[in-house]
Amino acid sequence: MAKPSCDIEKVYNDIGTIDGYFYENNQNGTASLIYKELIDNYCHYENKSGKNKCNGYFEMTSSSVIHLINNLKEKCGLDYDKLAEYAILWLSFKLNKKPEHKFAKLNDFYNSYIENNKCYIDTIKDSTSMTYKEIINRKKDLMYMDIKEISKFDGLFSILYYLYYAISNV
Repeated sequence: MAKPSCDIEKVYNDIGTIDGYFYENNQNGTASLIYKELIDNYCHYENKSGKNKCNGYFEMTSSSVIHLINNLKEKCGLDYDKLAEYAILWLSFKLNKKPEHKFAKLNDFYNSYIENNKCYIDTIKDSTSMTYKEIINRKKDLMYMDIKEISKFDGLFSILYYLYYAISNV
């Protein structure tokens, strides 16, 4: 597989871009979901009518994983193991932004939102065989970590993410 061709700034730039695709805005005690329609590109669940319409934060989180994998693969040429690690770290990052979630392990989220999303069985760009689900499954053992444990990595990730943007705005 190709060696990484991205520096960390490009990786964090992509992460920042995708993070802006959707977020919750809390005003006056009311949370409203703000999102760009682009996030709907990878929302296709068997139990929903209509294709490509995310319903809520967690479906958008699932969709954002595919956006992240696509961007990092296309722009950086990262190998599949690295893509899986970034995807899992990303899931932790987005789930920790919504602390009232009920997932004890990332695998609980995987079973609820990735397993049933038909977009995950599509083949990734620049590959003739690897699907998004297969990429994530390369590091599926990390999905069994307690979310509280993996959130320790999220803290470091958040610091690096913030520092990148603080430095880039100087």
